[in-house]
Amino acid sequence: EDGGMLTYESRGQGARVGMLTLTRGEGGQNAMSGDFDGALALLRTQELLAADRYMGVDQMFGTEIDFGFSKTKEESFAKWTHERVLYDAVRAVRLYRPLVVTSVFVGGVTDGHGQHQVSGEIAQEVFTAAADPKVFPEMGLEPWAPAKVYARVPFSRVTDKGMYDYATGKYAPARFYNYVTKTWSNEEPQANVEVPEGDHSDLLGMSYV
Repeated sequence: EDGGMLTYESRGQGARVGMLTLTRGEGGQNAMSGDFDGALALLRTQELLAADRYMGVDQMFGTEIDFGFSKTKEESFAKWTHERVLYDAVRAVRLYRPLVVTSVFVGGVTDGHGQHQVSGEIAQEVFTAAADPKVFPEMGLEPWAPAKVYARVPFSRVTDKGMYDYATGKYAPARFYNYVTKTWSNEEPQANVEVPEGDHSDLLGMSYV
């Protein structure tokens, strides 16, 4: 849910843009009303669909339930299972057939809570999984191979102590895993693509973000 980037691509570049949101946000906070659980999911779904129309984005949803703040990726996978999340992502890619897959998250502790970490990991894994005919053949959809996959540079800074994990309140070693190449790196990821989402759009009369 990177509104500025999505709007830049759709409104600024005329690209066909879709977003997969795993949950309906039913476990989130709500300062607007007394709704929670299923009722909150309905409210947040409509809010997101309204934002999609504003940004020019097609919306897809996963089948995962937001169970509230998750401290680790392992906790989220224990609730959802890895297979279920990957299935939802592969189905979305095979249906929508994107050339580029992007994610706000990288699949590590710098993403914050566990559900975000799952999102970052799966966004990378789906890049190869959706193209593999041996993965979920029962889905009945033709494999699809995107050309590129990107994630945002991590938000959290790396210090001498390592990476601070605000979900657990502890520091973790400064190591990053690439789920496409299946390799570890001790180097903090650096940006190699910039999206000018802060630029002013004459068409919109404001910036994309």
